[in-house]
Amino acid sequence: MAISTWNPDWFALPGQAVFDRDRQQITAVARTPANLDLFVIGVDNRVWSTSWTEAGGWRADWFALPGDAVFNRDTQKVAAVSRAPGNLDLFVIGFDNRVWSTFWTDLLGWRGDWFPLPGKAVFDHQTQHIAAVARTPVNLDLFAIGFDHRGWSTAWSTAHGWLGDFFPLPGHAVFDHATQNITAVARAPGNLDLFVLGLDQHPWSTFWSDAGGWHDDWFPLPGRTQFHRNQHIAAVARTSDHLDLFALGSDNHVWSTFWSAARGWHGDWFPLPGAAVFDHERQHVTAVARAPGNLDLFLLGFDNRGWSTFWSEAGGWSRDWFPLPGQAVFNRATQQLAVVARAQTNLDVFVIGFDNHAWSTFWGRHDAHPAIVLRAVAAQGRFVEVVGEGFTPNQPVKVGYDIFAGGAPSAHQLGEDTLTSDAAGRFVDRISVSLGGDIAGAQAQATDLASNAVATASM
Repeated sequence: MAISTWNPDWFALPGQAVFDRDRQQITAVARTPANLDLFVIGVDNRVWSTSWTEAGGWRADWFALPGDAVFNRDTQKVAAVSRAPGNLDLFVIGFDNRVWSTFWTDLLGWRGDWFPLPGKAVFDHQTQHIAAVARTPVNLDLFAIGFDHRGWSTAWSTAHGWLGDFFPLPGHAVFDHATQNITAVARAPGNLDLFVLGLDQHPWSTFWSDAGGWHDDWFPLPGRTQFHRNQHIAAVARTSDHLDLFALGSDNHVWSTFWSAARGWHGDWFPLPGAAVFDHERQHVTAVARAPGNLDLFLLGFDNRGWSTFWSEAGGWSRDWFPLPGQAVFNRATQQLAVVARAQTNLDVFVIGFDNHAWSTFWGRHDAHPAIVLRAVAAQGRFVEVVGEGFTPNQPVKVGYDIFAGGAPSAHQLGEDTLTSDAAGRFVDRISVSLGGDIAGAQAQATDLASNAVATASM
């Protein structure tokens, strides 16, 4: 039996490529359960990429995407979306303040160069980032806050290509284009929901449906909760009838609210359980739904480690946040965690390290292959050590033993211990021997309680 566990520690991705940890962020996308694609703007202002496949693992190094286009690595971040397993579409705001794009297909590979989207609309490349969403394999929708502080959009379809230009969303609401960016989510092929913090520091929303088009104006979400103007809303649709929102409060706790088709919006935001706090002036919540009954959240903590909490339909919210396994630390003042769920049993996390290399860790299926060895130890007493490896990391192990001494009749010391394996699936159980006479032998059985796999040994 296999269970899902976290990798024991973070690791640097293969290759020599380095990126600006003080200004750049990794964008990650999973176009299939067996594929991961990463993007970042390099120190040469070109967009770079690497990829992972289940069959071949990680590429040997990052590579620059084709073309001569360059973008502002100090302020821009790549938006990437996979509208189908054989398609990747990228977007970024250029030095000319226009929105630029390139794409990849499994038939033709990468386009030869980036191109500007149709129209005359421009956006502030120093403060704005594109929000891109694929509500179907044949539709793309883009969003940004304009110089006039209104929300703007454009769209693409296989039938008609790109719209002739961006257009302002209906309504009179305005938002701070210098500090805010739109969050967009498609909970169904016929639904789009947008979120942003208003000038009043309340979260605001608007929506589109294929039946009714765009709502006539933006509206504040219910409740009195306000957030720091530097915060961004994280939104996830775990089903077509549910939306969950997250943000860091001014108290440094993570807050949430939700919507359901049956009951509408919750009456107000609420803090998630636990005592953990995070830097609300620099960190933003990353949220993913790996299944309809699961939510996973991530942040960099004040200790610069990656932290997480989770919700399940069966058990609700975890009682508190927990640090991801390992000793690796990252710069919470400049970095955000990029997380992707390529399958219900997989989470992959990415960040740029202090060494300017891209780092990763993951949560996924672990097949236990336990093994143990026994050895007698005579140091400050007499002991038999049971040393185990290959167990499910950070999970309980039950060790039963029989130690016997020579003589007639022989004497036996029987017992059972329960302990927890470490992050690498190892443990050491030191058993104090109380028998008289020399130890003639011992046998032990260790059961990995997560998988029920068993290892035996004797000496």
